Amino acid sequence: MAATVLFARQGQEDTNPMNWQTTALALAASISLSACFLSGASNIQTGVHLAEGSVSFCTDDDPPCQTGFPEGDGYIIYSGDPEEEDLRLRFEVLTETGTGTVYVGEAELRNEEGSSWAYLMAHAAVTPGEGFPEFDIIMPACNDAEPSVQSAYGITRADAYSCEIGDFAAFRRYLVDTYSDQFDDPAFWRERDPL
Repeated sequence: MAATVLFARQGQEDTNPMNWQTTALALAASISLSACFLSGASNIQTGVHLAEGSVSFCTDDDPPCQTGFPEGDGYIIYSGDPEEEDLRLRFEVLTETGTGTVYVGEAELRNEEGSSWAYLMAHAAVTPGEGFPEFDIIMPACNDAEPSVQSAYGITRADAYSCEIGDFAAFRRYLVDTYSDQFDDPAFWRERDPL
């Protein structure tokens, strides 16, 4: 299983028109990016809030959580750096499990050429801390399955870092089919080694 936590700024130049490596706001600066799922268009039509008010988005990194403030039908994580874009996230329900709701989310990545969207999953933290409600976040890696399997879901490898999703409903099915047996396992959400 190679799903990884969300996002590390690579500081690399990239000729990919989505250029997400250089525009993603780091939720945690110490992790390595694996191949992730991207789209040139937003696929979540109407987002849902994960809880009332602000929430904490958590990964295994230090510091482990960043505050997401409600903005419209999603959340904004302020960068704190005038040279970095704030990160905007929207979610919708992916599936229900024995331990609660799993959400699929999209993070808008902006640069001078426009926007692209990276996809992630969220789940209420099994052992929440104090303060805002906590949600564990992972970014599924597009190298978690063979390209031949992914093509059946309309997923294509774009480059060494990313896969492009076609039909969003098919991508949602891919996430459930690939990861549903792990959704109730706390280690899936927190105790992973980044690729």
